[in-house]
Amino acid sequence: MMDAREQLYFLLDKIADINSVTTSGKPVVIDPLYDLNKNYRPEELARLFSKLQQDEKVLKVLKVPNREKDELDEFDPYEHADDGCWYIELTPSFNDYFLKIQHEPEYQKFTGKTPPNVIRKKPHRKSLEKIWNLLQEIETKRGITSEADDISIMLIDPKAPVSQINTQADERRNILRKLENDDKAIKDVRLPEKINEYVYFKLGDKYADVYDYYEKEYETSAKTYQKGENLRKIQELYDKITKVDEQIELRRQAFAKAQSNINDNPMYSEATRVGQLAKLEQQAQTDISNFINQKDTYIKEISLRKGDVLAQSPTKQKYEEIIGEIRQNSKSNTDLDKRYKDTIENIKAKKTTPDNKIKVSFNSATRTLEIKNTNLKFKQDSFRAKLVSLLFKKKDKLDYEWSWDEVLEEIEGITDTDLLKENKKRFYPACDGLSKAIAQKSGVNDLLIYTKSTVKINPKYQVS
Repeated sequence: MMDAREQLYFLLDKIADINSVTTSGKPVVIDPLYDLNKNYRPEELARLFSKLQQDEKVLKVLKVPNREKDELDEFDPYEHADDGCWYIELTPSFNDYFLKIQHEPEYQKFTGKTPPNVIRKKPHRKSLEKIWNLLQEIETKRGITSEADDISIMLIDPKAPVSQINTQADERRNILRKLENDDKAIKDVRLPEKINEYVYFKLGDKYADVYDYYEKEYETSAKTYQKGENLRKIQELYDKITKVDEQIELRRQAFAKAQSNINDNPMYSEATRVGQLAKLEQQAQTDISNFINQKDTYIKEISLRKGDVLAQSPTKQKYEEIIGEIRQNSKSNTDLDKRYKDTIENIKAKKTTPDNKIKVSFNSATRTLEIKNTNLKFKQDSFRAKLVSLLFKKKDKLDYEWSWDEVLEEIEGITDTDLLKENKKRFYPACDGLSKAIAQKSGVNDLLIYTKSTVKINPKYQVS
C-alpha cells in the first residue's frame, strides 16, 4: 500500500505519461480504474487533484466523475456527460513542478527513475556577475550561520541608489528562484512582502556543486571579457599610431617644401637663408620629436596589452594570429570580429607585389644612392655614407630593423656600454639628417622609417 507521498508520485507519473500521447489542445483524461490501477479511493484521488489545482496551481480540473462530485462539486461543468474519468488541463508550471519532484530522493527510490538531464544555458556576462555577487553574499552568511539555522540576506542592497531599488529587488527575486528551482542550490525560500526586509532559506544538497560551477563560469567570462577589451584597445592604439605616422609624414613634406622655397628664394642673403633654414629645421625637429614621443607611448601600451593577450591565449600561434589580424586591419572601420574572419583575404589583397615597388639601389664603391632616376653621392667616410651602406647591407632581409646600438657598433666600432649610451644622442639626428638630404635631392621623403631607437628601409621600396 502506498503512503500519501507515494500516491502523489504515482499520480504525477501517470499524468506525465498520458500527457505525452495526448493531442495538443485536448484535455488529459485520467481513468481511475485502468490508468491508476485502482490504487486510490475516490476521496484520496479528489484530495490530490484539489491540492495540485489549488495549492500547487499546476493543473486545472475540467471534469470530475459524478461519484467524486461531493469533494469537488465546483470543478464539474460537464455533469451531463459522465464516463468515470477525470478531465484535466495542465498549466505551464506543471513541467517545472514535476521536474522538482523528480529530483527528490524519495521519488527516485519509489519509481527507480533518475531525473532527466537539463541543459544548463550559460547566462550572459552581466547576469553571471549578478548571480556570482549574490552567491558571495550567501557564502559570507554561510560562514557565520549554523547548519540548522536559516540563512538570511536582504532582498535589496542597502547601498543601492533609490532609483534602482525596485529593479534590483526583481532581479534578486529571479536569481533566488533560479537558484532554488533550476539549480537546487537553495531550498525553502521565504521571500518578504516588503523589499527592505530579509529573505530566509536553507542551502540545498547541490549548493557546493552550483557554487563551483558559477565560480568557474565567472572566472572564464571575466578573462574572456578582459581579453576582448585588450584586443579592442590594441586596435585603437594601432589606429592612433597610423594617424601619428600620417602627421609625421605631413610635417616632413611641409618641411621639405618650406626648405626648398627658402633655398630657391633669390631675395635671401646667405646669412638670412642659413638663419631661416636653422629656425625651420629646429621647429620641424621639435614637432616630429613630439609625434615620435607620442608614438612611443602607444607602442609601450601595446606591448603591455599584448602580454596580457598572450597570457589569455591558448597558444602562442593563436596569439600571433590575433595580433597579426589587428595590425593588418588597423585602418579598417569594419567590425573587429569580421576582421578576424577576413584576415587571410585582407593580407593577400593588401600585399604589395615587387613589380609595383619603387626601385632603389646603393653603390658602396662610389657611395652613390640611386632613386627615382636621381643619384645622390655621399662624402667618403662620412657618417651618412656609412649609414646608407649599412642599411643596404642585408638585401635578403629588406624588413630588417637596425637598433641604435647595432648602428653605432657597425659604423663606429663602439662596443663599450657606457660609450654606446653617450653616443646614442647622435643616432636620431643622423637618421633625420639623412632622410632630409634624400628628400631635398630626390623628392623622396619616406625612404627611411626611423624612431629614436630604430631605423630601416621603407618596405614600399625595392632594393636592387
